[in-house]
Amino acid sequence: MSPIRKPPPFNGRTLVIAAAAIVVGVVVLWLASAALTARHNGRTTGVSTGGIVELGNASKLAAQLERGGGAPLYFPDVSGNDRRAVYVTHSGQRTSEGWHAFLAQVPGEPPSCQWQWNARTRRFDASCDPARHAGASGLGLEQYAIDVVRGRLHLDLRAPLESGTATTTPPTGSPTTS
Repeated sequence: MSPIRKPPPFNGRTLVIAAAAIVVGVVVLWLASAALTARHNGRTTGVSTGGIVELGNASKLAAQLERGGGAPLYFPDVSGNDRRAVYVTHSGQRTSEGWHAFLAQVPGEPPSCQWQWNARTRRFDASCDPARHAGASGLGLEQYAIDVVRGRLHLDLRAPLESGTATTTPPTGSPTTS
C-alpha cells in the first residue's frame, strides 16, 4: 500500500451544482437590479417636472454661500431625471428665510446652455451666447419654491412659481447691469 492517498475520481455532479449556484446568483442579482431600477425610475420620471428635493442643512448651506462671497450654489440635475439644474441663493438674515431657487437653463435654449456665474462681474452669463446676461439675484428667471423644514432646505420642482408670487424683472435675453 502506498502512503499517498489518491484523490477521489472527478465527480461531474459537483461541477453541475457549482454552475447552477452561479447561474442562480446571477439571476437573483439581475432581478434585484431590475427591481431597484424600476423603483428609482418610477420616482424620478413619474412626474416629468420633478418633485420635492432636500438640498441639505440650511445653516451649512448659508455658511457655504457666505464663504463663497455671494456666489450662488449650483445644483446640477436636482430632479434626478436630467430635466433641470438650479441655482440657489440666500438673502435673509436668518437661515429659515430668504432663500431663492431658479432654473440654470437659459430660456429658449437647449439644456446644455446654462447660466454661468461670473465672479468678476457678479452676474450670470449664458454659456451659449456671450451677449446674454442675468442679474445675480436670478429675478426674472424661472423660479421655484424653496423652504426650510426642520432645519433642512427643501426645493419644490413640481411647478415653477407663478409670476404673481415672485418678483420678476424684464426678460433676461438682454444684457443687464445687476
